[in-house]
Amino acid sequence: MKYIKMMYIALLMLLQNFLVYASPSSNTIQVVYDFMSEKNKSTMENVLICKTGEHSSNLIFSKVLFFSQADMKTDARIKYNLSLPQVSSRENLALVFHYSIQDLPDNAPLARGDAFTMGVKLNNASIFTKIVNTKGWRYQYIDLTKYSGQNCELTFISRASNTKTNAVAQWGEPQVIKTSPSQLFYSFKNQLLLPVESVEFLIEDQIKDKGLSLINQSNEGPYQKKNMDQELYVAPGLNPTDKSGRSNYLYFAVDDKFIFDGNWANAAVTLEYLDRGKLPFNMEYDSLDMTIEKDPKNPGAFKEIRSELGFGNTYKKKIFTYHLLDARFANKTNACDFRLIGSEYYIQKVTVSKLYPRLYGPPAKGK
Repeated sequence: MKYIKMMYIALLMLLQNFLVYASPSSNTIQVVYDFMSEKNKSTMENVLICKTGEHSSNLIFSKVLFFSQADMKTDARIKYNLSLPQVSSRENLALVFHYSIQDLPDNAPLARGDAFTMGVKLNNASIFTKIVNTKGWRYQYIDLTKYSGQNCELTFISRASNTKTNAVAQWGEPQVIKTSPSQLFYSFKNQLLLPVESVEFLIEDQIKDKGLSLINQSNEGPYQKKNMDQELYVAPGLNPTDKSGRSNYLYFAVDDKFIFDGNWANAAVTLEYLDRGKLPFNMEYDSLDMTIEKDPKNPGAFKEIRSELGFGNTYKKKIFTYHLLDARFANKTNACDFRLIGSEYYIQKVTVSKLYPRLYGPPAKGK
């Protein structure tokens, strides 16, 4: 009887681990101040129009705050007075937002010379400034932890370089949030990213359903399992359709219940790999960027991020993160969502994360 009880407890623990491990991992994000919902409490200077709503940049949508100048020769400003809460040593305060410029209506091209200087000031000190002259969302995370417990004045600023422009500067879902520093990680461009929830593929584990699957594409060379320094990795097989030897692929598919058809376009793909060799590898993915026409039947598929992730041949494990602002993941990359491309590389773990704040495709698909 004692032996049966021990077996039952062991089985219960194993089942519990499986359920936790197979489900997307999630993080806690608390919104401290939402600038869109508090718009009526702001002070506006040189603002002709100020609106909140759903707008796009390159047909990728966000909930936005946008405002235009009354006098085109002077900055437009929206000021907020806010009290930042005190946080513990295990918490961070941050200002997060996407930003872009967009001609109206949403799908109109920018006029020649359209550009905006976009900035944020805290207590009259600049904490962000960018000149933006192309469409498309950018992402920003600004740490405000040192201001916790203080009363602050925060100002959004925009100024058009073209005095006859029809474009507007857009702030996508600007918020002050509270989160844990342990949730943050960096993209390969050294941008702090904030995950909401994640799914992963791990080669050591034989459970396939973790929300991310490695897919065998036998016509381009089946993947191989490799034991390196007593650890298991997956490597691409030789692609018989490529004579250069530099286009060997690993294909991955994200569970459609996690991300599908652009319903969460702000995402990250993190690789844990073995630093062996010297030739770089890159990634192609299924995107919402309709200017990508590698597959005429599926515009947006096979968009490449040329990170040129190279190797120092140190035989050490390393981590690398791609940040995507236009992920579609509708299975348009040879029936998968993304693929790695290179000559010889060894992958141990891949994680796909939804990032905060959300971006999404056209509302009919994104809601």
